[in-house]
Amino acid sequence: MARLGRTDVDVFPLCLGGNVFGWTANEQESFAVLDAYAAAGGNFIDTADSYSAWVPGHAGGESETIIGRWMATRRARSRTVVATKVGRAPGRLGLSPKNIRAAAEASLRRLGVDRIDHLDDRGRRLLNVLDDIAAAHETTIAAVSLAWLRAQPTVCAPIASARTVAQLAELVPMATLTLSSDELGRLGELTMTGRV
Repeated sequence: MARLGRTDVDVFPLCLGGNVFGWTANEQESFAVLDAYAAAGGNFIDTADSYSAWVPGHAGGESETIIGRWMATRRARSRTVVATKVGRAPGRLGLSPKNIRAAAEASLRRLGVDRIDHLDDRGRRLLNVLDDIAAAHETTIAAVSLAWLRAQPTVCAPIASARTVAQLAELVPMATLTLSSDELGRLGELTMTGRV
């Protein structure tokens, strides 16, 4: 097993992507893949609230729902670490603190769980610092996050996708946003790398 960042969470060295669950793999096929992954020792699954909203007739959350059903039927919750993402599901676009909370609660319901595996006090403080810096610069949290990433010594140009013009508008301000050394330090203290 590998240690997840600075946490006390141990994960299998291969995180299984769940974007296909409910899209190109139906529930039965998804369960078969999840069963085989667990049998191989796997315990780390990636998903997102938007998977698979791009499919006609889907609303997003299909992957989380299948993973939640699998954990319930296999009684695998205590053995499974689920990484999910929010901010791109229809009706839940963006990364404002209010939207993150609402989207996370919806993800918890779909997954059939009562907690996020790891959003500690540092994670909450990071969200607050991002919100404060975004407000100070009158920009988006996404732009601040990308500007911080761009300031890292090994990053020339962060990669970020946008499905809509509105999403792109949240990202583009990072191109002209320069964070102060104090802001970089505040973010660096709260990130997994600690780098500024």
